[in-house]
Amino acid sequence: GYVASDHLSVAQVAKRLGFSATRTSNLVVDLCRQGYLEQQLAPDDRRRRYLELTTTGRMSLATIEQQLPSALSVLLTDLQRPIH
Repeated sequence: GYVASDHLSVAQVAKRLGFSATRTSNLVVDLCRQGYLEQQLAPDDRRRRYLELTTTGRMSLATIEQQLPSALSVLLTDLQRPIH
């Protein structure tokens, strides 16, 4: 979601998530390999890269945003049921 709304660097995403830069970098590499993210050169500073969702990433995010509320509702309902 962060990547979809802002052109953030790996370091900025790490800071927002509260993850280490190394862990975030590894996640980014995996998500790039899977086709969800790509890294782009910043037009104003060619040394800086920012993350961008691919078409696959945008479609997956839309599916998650659509299905997550009902999935969480079901989960919370199940968690509130007394154990017999």
